[in-house]
Amino acid sequence: MNRYLAALYKMTWYASFLFPALVTAQGSLNFDAIDIDTVQLEDNVHVLMGGPAQGNVLVLSGPDGIFMVDSMYAPMHDKLLAAIREISDAPLKYLVNTQPYCG
Repeated sequence: MNRYLAALYKMTWYASFLFPALVTAQGSLNFDAIDIDTVQLEDNVHVLMGGPAQGNVLVLSGPDGIFMVDSMYAPMHDKLLAAIREISDAPLKYLVNTQPYCG
């Protein structure tokens, strides 16, 4: 087995143990009770903070669209989009997820 396949096999094996823990952690949250706080860092740079909903989302808005870093848990989608729309009506162009729980 080459090194690439061995590494892929290991990641899959570890993920099979990690994924149930992530689902359990996500399942215990009451997403309806979580609010998103918006903090403006610069004119076009904001951080959306969702606390236990896995954290912080960086939003960079410009005339060409919106660049996001991370996206929280999927049940936070509507709240996240509403917070982004308070910042800008520009189209969402790019999303970089840095964590396995982002979806």
